[in-house]
Amino acid sequence: MKFFGLPLAILTALQLQYAAADMYIYQSQDTMSGTGADIYNFFTGHPSCNDVNSATNYMGRDDVSGRRSGVNCDGSGCWNGNPNDITRLEMNTKFGHMTIYKDRGWKMYDGDRVMGYCKASRDDDFLCGPWGRSGFMLFYCQTSVM
Repeated sequence: MKFFGLPLAILTALQLQYAAADMYIYQSQDTMSGTGADIYNFFTGHPSCNDVNSATNYMGRDDVSGRRSGVNCDGSGCWNGNPNDITRLEMNTKFGHMTIYKDRGWKMYDGDRVMGYCKASRDDDFLCGPWGRSGFMLFYCQTSVM
């Protein structure tokens, strides 16, 4: 009986390590400073305005390598609002450095390791605050990183 219990405990621990969680990736624009810069936010569900107002903002950047936090987006979907036209979304955030590739079936990678599976989606949007910050969903992902 003890022999069976130890392998079962190890298998359970391994499954918990790779348990998938929901990640919703949204894009909005910086309307406060007048720059119109792209802002990206990450949520564990469809966000309320409280979620949006308290979220960490990651700015769109040309280079998010090393310690440069932010999001680098390639493809016409980065500016036309159609996430299906995004070819690559690279994210360097407090929860890791990952990239979603369209040509790899919308999988999320950390280097060569698959970290999750995503779906391009505009299924949700938000409009919050006295200044009318608005944004829309780009991706829904199942991943173990959040």
